[in-house]
Amino acid sequence: MKNIRLVDEYHHREHHEWNSLLDYYIDELNKFKKEMDEIMVVQFTRTAIRELATTYQEIIQECLHDIEQIKVAINHHEHLIADQTNVLLDDAVWEHTGMRDDIEELEENFDKLKINIRAFTKKYLIHYLN
Repeated sequence: MKNIRLVDEYHHREHHEWNSLLDYYIDELNKFKKEMDEIMVVQFTRTAIRELATTYQEIIQECLHDIEQIKVAINHHEHLIADQTNVLLDDAVWEHTGMRDDIEELEENFDKLKINIRAFTKKYLIHYLN
């Protein structure tokens, strides 16, 4: 039983770290969304740029949706951990490992998206404002 409690404590701590990371991503994605809105305003005559900004907005929305799904899964897992009578340790570990994979994939995708959005805004927003 002591091993189960140690695993639960580790999972709980990792859930807390993930939720903090996800909150950071939500804040950053909302900033990106505002930048795309600004590009849509300042580049109103350039259809191709507006279409790219719209595509980025759609990608941002998908990321926000994915984050929300991960947060729901984390919350569900927290409830499973709290009620050990309804979950076997193997099931909890398996579900947690899947969430870890989702977080790692999200981190990779976010990093790529951030690089692309920064280059896009530098070219079509910052230069326009200067």
